[in-house]
Amino acid sequence: MSNGLTDVFMDVLALNTSALAGSEDEKRLAVWLAQHNQSFLGAGTVGFDIQDMPWSESDFERQKDFLIRGIQAAKTKRLWEKLPYEPLADHVMDVLSRFRLLLEAFQKADVDPAVLRA
Repeated sequence: MSNGLTDVFMDVLALNTSALAGSEDEKRLAVWLAQHNQSFLGAGTVGFDIQDMPWSESDFERQKDFLIRGIQAAKTKRLWEKLPYEPLADHVMDVLSRFRLLLEAFQKADVDPAVLRA
């Protein structure tokens, strides 16, 4: 993804996961996404790997479901009006769909053991 598309992807995903977060694990994931939004830190300065996200061993599947719900909400353009720009929907939808496929294939064994919480 380009830096600009990464910015938009993280913006719409962070907005929607923040709005949906209820449990502490969900809030932790939403905050992690917001903290890894390069539009706030400077273009091209942030890496993003789902294995490094703050996954919980006991709630791993619920966390994946939460992120998928965040993707689904973002794909409805929910909260996009909060952004100071108009995202190019077709590009963002494609990236959100691809991220969902990655999440669906992602397994607990793929998580970096250093970040896996009990």
